[in-house]
Amino acid sequence: MPAALTPITRTGVSQDLNAWVEAVAQLTRPTIIHWCTGTPAEAARLQELMTREGTLLPLDSKKHPGSFYVRSQPTRTDASRTLLCSRSEAEAGPSNCWADPVYMQDVLTRQFDGCMQGRVMYVVPYLLGPAGSRFSQPGVQITDSALAAYATSVVAQTGNVALQRLRSSQAFFKGLHSLGTLDPEQRIACLFPEHHLALSHGSNHLDDMLAARLWHGLKQRSITARQQGGFAEHMAVLGITSPDGVTTYLGVAGPQGCGKSTLAQLVPPDHDLHSGWRLELISDDITWLNWHEDGQLYAINPERGLLGLLKGVNQQHNAQAVDAIAAETVFCNTGFTLDRRAWWDGASGDVPSVCSDWRSREWTPSKPTPASHPESRFLTSLSRYPVLSKDWSSALGVPLSAILFCSRRSATIPLVHETFDWNHGVYVGATLSSEPFDVEPTKSTPAAFEPMGLRQDCGYHLADYWQHWLNQGRRDGVELPRIYHVNWYRRDWTGKLMWPGYRENFSVLKWVVERLRGRGDSLRTPLGIVPTAEGLGLHLPQWPREVLRSLLEVEFDDWYKELDQREEFLVRFSTKLPPELLEENEILRRRIRNARKQSGR
Repeated sequence: MPAALTPITRTGVSQDLNAWVEAVAQLTRPTIIHWCTGTPAEAARLQELMTREGTLLPLDSKKHPGSFYVRSQPTRTDASRTLLCSRSEAEAGPSNCWADPVYMQDVLTRQFDGCMQGRVMYVVPYLLGPAGSRFSQPGVQITDSALAAYATSVVAQTGNVALQRLRSSQAFFKGLHSLGTLDPEQRIACLFPEHHLALSHGSNHLDDMLAARLWHGLKQRSITARQQGGFAEHMAVLGITSPDGVTTYLGVAGPQGCGKSTLAQLVPPDHDLHSGWRLELISDDITWLNWHEDGQLYAINPERGLLGLLKGVNQQHNAQAVDAIAAETVFCNTGFTLDRRAWWDGASGDVPSVCSDWRSREWTPSKPTPASHPESRFLTSLSRYPVLSKDWSSALGVPLSAILFCSRRSATIPLVHETFDWNHGVYVGATLSSEPFDVEPTKSTPAAFEPMGLRQDCGYHLADYWQHWLNQGRRDGVELPRIYHVNWYRRDWTGKLMWPGYRENFSVLKWVVERLRGRGDSLRTPLGIVPTAEGLGLHLPQWPREVLRSLLEVEFDDWYKELDQREEFLVRFSTKLPPELLEENEILRRRIRNARKQSGR
C-alpha cells in the first residue's frame, strides 16, 4: 500500500463530501483510509499491492506488456437482488425490482456495519464526461476493493480533475461498495435515486463494483437526462468519413452481445479504405445525448476506458480491439495458460494444449465446456484504440444523424430497415428483443425484450422513458436523428448465418450514410425502408438475389406472432403506456395484412 496515507477528511473539498466520507468510515470501520489521486504512480502501486495479494496475476511481459489477469464472480448481481429504491414503487415500473428505501437503508446499514475492519477504504473522486463540458458530472466511489479503485481510474477521470469539479459543485453521485465476504446470499445492489446514491455489497464483479459506469452513467444519469431533456443510453457512437471528407456520426444502441462494440471498432473492407472511407470511434458502451442550440442532438462519451466482452475479439473479426488490448489491459475470467497468457475461445493464435479455466480448473481442448466464461471481459484505456476520433473527448460532443437499434434474432427481423418517422422508430426501440448471445440459437430460441438495450439500467419507469423519447420528437426547431434497426444474425433453414458480418457490415453503414444524404437505392416494405442489392454495393453473382431477399424478407406468419408478442409486452405497462406505441403496433399489423393481400399469400 502507498506509504503516504491521507486522513479521514481532506482539505479543499466540500463539507458534504467530508461528512459523507466520515459517516461511511464510522459505519464500516476501516483500518486505513486512502484518498486516491488518480496518478500513474498510484496505479502502479495498486497493481503491485494486488499482485502481492494474489488478486492480480501478471501476464507475460512480452506477450501482454503491462497486463494482468483476474478471476471474479462471472455475472452481475441477479436482477432480483438489484433494487431500485425510489420513494414510490410506481416510479420504478415493472422492469425494475423496487424496494422500500427506508427498509433497505436499514438492511444495508446492518450489512455494511464493520465490513471494512482490517481493510483499506479507498475514496475515489471521479468525473464522468470531458473536463470542460457543462454536461459532465462528478462522483465519489468508496470501496474496500483495490481492484475497484484501480478500475475506476481506468474508466473515468479521477483525482484532481474530479476534485476541481467537486469544489465548484455541491451535487455529486455517491457510490459505496464492499466486497463483504463474497457470500452469494449476501450479494445485493441498490440505487437510491433521490439521494444520488448506489450501494453494492458482496460482489467482486466489475459492473457491481464500479459505481461510475452503470449506476451513475446510466441509471442515475437517465433520471437527470429526463429532467434536462436529454438521454443516457447503452450506445456506441462512431464517425464515418466518406471520400468527400464529410463525417457522419451514428449511434448504435442495443443489449449486450448484439455487435455494437464490434461495429464501433470496425475496419472497413480494403476496397472501401482504398476509396477513402474511414471509421472512427467516439464512444463504445455508454453515451449521453443532449440538444444543442443548433437544434441537433449531440453525443458525448462519459467514459475514459472500456470494459468490453472478449467474445468475438480476434484478428479476423475485430482487429482494432486486438491492438487495443495488446498491452496495459486487465483480462477477467478467461483461460490462463502455462506461459502466462490470457486465452479465450475464438482468440487468435493456437489453442493451448492445457491451461487453467476461468474457475481455476485444468482445461484441455477435449473438455466439453469452454476455458473462458461467455462473459469474459477486458478492461483497458480508450486511448489505446488506434481508431479513436480526435473528437471523442469534445466538451460539446458530436452531432448525431442517425440511431441504429441492434438486436440478435435468427429469424423475423431483417438485416436492416429504416423506420418511417420518429414515433415509428421509438416503437421499434421500445419493442427491441434479442436472443441470448452465449448459446447457439435456433428459430425456436426465445427472444427477450430489451427496450433500447436499457431494460436493466433505466433508473425509472420504462413507460415514462418511452414517453420522454416521444416528447423529444415534438420539440420545435430540432433536427431529429433518423432511426434504423439492424440484425446481423438472421439464419437460413439449416441454421447457418446468412450475413457474413464484421467488416461486411460496413456496406450497411454506407447505405445509412447515403440515405441520410438523400441517396441510397432502397425499397419500401411494411416494416420500413430496406436497401436493394445495388444500394448495399453487393456484387452478383457473389450475392445471389435469393440470399438478399431472404435477409430482407418479411415473413408474414412470423410477423403476426411477433406483433402479438409485442402487444403482450407493451400492455404490461398499461397504466402509463404511451398510446402511440400500441397505435404503431396496430399500424404495422395493418401494413403487413395489406402486403399479404397484395402478394396473394
